[in-house]
Amino acid sequence: MRLLCQTEFAQKEYPQSLQTARHVHQLTREPQYADLHLVSADILVNQGKSREAAEEYQMFVDENPNDPRIPKVKSLISRLTAK
Repeated sequence: MRLLCQTEFAQKEYPQSLQTARHVHQLTREPQYADLHLVSADILVNQGKSREAAEEYQMFVDENPNDPRIPKVKSLISRLTAK
């Protein structure tokens, strides 16, 4: 399902990708799937849904706190919540 989500995103099938990512999140919160929150957040940013995007980014931080991308993601959260 992770690959499906990423493929849907790459093919610009954003509603389907977002739905798949949320389905995976309902099934598991394992760190290996935390990247799907980044995909979801990117979609939500493009839809102008800053608050929801910030929430997705925060879920990524919470589920995968040791990821080297955390400083960048926290910066994105700050920018989105400042709006």
